[in-house]
Amino acid sequence: MALLIGIAIEEGKIENLNQRVDIFFPQYKIEGDTALRIIDLMAMSSGLSWDERFMNPLSDIAIAYYGSNLDSLMKEQKVVDMPAKKWKYQCGNTMVLLMILEKATGVPIYKYAEQKLWIPIGATHEAYWGKNSENGLAKAFCCFYATPRDFCKLGLLVLNRGYYNGKQIVPASFIDTITKLATWIQYQNKNVDFYGLHFWITKYHKVQIPYFSGMFGQYIFVFPEQNAVVVRFGEMINELKVLPNPPDVALYLKVADKFIK
Repeated sequence: MALLIGIAIEEGKIENLNQRVDIFFPQYKIEGDTALRIIDLMAMSSGLSWDERFMNPLSDIAIAYYGSNLDSLMKEQKVVDMPAKKWKYQCGNTMVLLMILEKATGVPIYKYAEQKLWIPIGATHEAYWGKNSENGLAKAFCCFYATPRDFCKLGLLVLNRGYYNGKQIVPASFIDTITKLATWIQYQNKNVDFYGLHFWITKYHKVQIPYFSGMFGQYIFVFPEQNAVVVRFGEMINELKVLPNPPDVALYLKVADKFIK
């Protein structure tokens, strides 16, 4: 989603990361001078009402996964806390980004992703994006199915600062921006040191490693100093603690470093 936002900005479909969300969807308008911006959605600091409690069968995330009307669920969302203040992981943020992309580009997200990302990186297999109804919204926060080899190409795209397969697919400056820490927001009374703009970031041997994180142990790690990308598929060892950094990440980075060396 972050990569597609960058492409849409480069094409002029979206103004910039600071564009107000209520320009696209008035329901997200906030009273006063403060506005919810695209960058707030990308930094997981939107202040949305979205309920992310997986163990609650009536939560928004449970309905998003297992319900049949994601469109209706998104219409119920509103801003309840001041944006750009606190980091709070909410899949609803990613869904609003999808809605913005579809409205700005005029095409379904999967078509835009195919035309602007999947074909340009030279993906060798088809990818699948889950939906909970035939004519409904795609599940932007999850359920993007592809092969490890093609996922690796996404990692290489980030490693090469948006340049891949002979062309600049995403602006280099945008890749730099989304893979930097969002230190202006706080998590548990500390500046965020693990997340950028829809990218996870961790440290390994004092080097910042941006990575894609899927469900329960799916990762794409980008090692800038070693000029390498490592894709890890499989079950997570410890599924109880996943925020802000799953404990397993340190293990996978250690193993990946050995492979690279």
